[in-house]
Amino acid sequence: MRALAAARMPSDPSRMKATEDRRAREFVRDLDAALKRVLSQVTPQSTPDEIRRIVDNEFAGFTPAAKEKVLKWVQDTEQRAVLRSEQLLKASGIPTGAILGPALPLPKDIRDALDIGVQQEIDSLTADVKKKLTASLIDGLQAGEGAKDLGKRVAEDLAMDRTRAELIARTETMRAFNKTAVEQYKKADVSKVMFFAASDERTCDQCGALHTKVFDIPDAPSLPIHPRCRCTYLPVGDEA
Repeated sequence: MRALAAARMPSDPSRMKATEDRRAREFVRDLDAALKRVLSQVTPQSTPDEIRRIVDNEFAGFTPAAKEKVLKWVQDTEQRAVLRSEQLLKASGIPTGAILGPALPLPKDIRDALDIGVQQEIDSLTADVKKKLTASLIDGLQAGEGAKDLGKRVAEDLAMDRTRAELIARTETMRAFNKTAVEQYKKADVSKVMFFAASDERTCDQCGALHTKVFDIPDAPSLPIHPRCRCTYLPVGDEA
């Protein structure tokens, strides 16, 4: 199939890996910085009510800033996906004419769904972080822990939330990329897409089983298939 000619980088077919990695690191750093700011304000004399106030105040700023950043990443991803889609269409021998371009927006329903999804993910993350962080700090102070042990306790108690922050950055990046790519294929009158798994030692059985399978666009599984999924769709011409 000519669509396979587009797969020049089997371990990174979307060409988004470096961007995804950078965003994941940055989002975790932002969360770590918020946690450090909270810890810097807590003293051995802090009461549970004071701890709740410190945590609430910090995340009242963190949450909207995180939403704004990730939404900007999503919009940037859309522009990158438009350009990458044009490359893949040309490599697959599918004429694009003048229908593509970085300024083309996604349909409003898809755009809104992406934005709402990001905001809900971050609201959920920060709500959980606030709850765990508050409990961790109160427990640590009641146990008589100093700053070093308190910091270690917080790091251990919120380890899963740091991982979750990373996953949000990665998943929303790839969700925006694939939603945009498929919309660009549709604008080029492509009716079928090929599932292309990022192929390396991290490729999971689920995605490996779908690799190179061709779907009518309405029947194609939604990407990403799972957290950290790096797979994408390639356009398939009529002759495939």
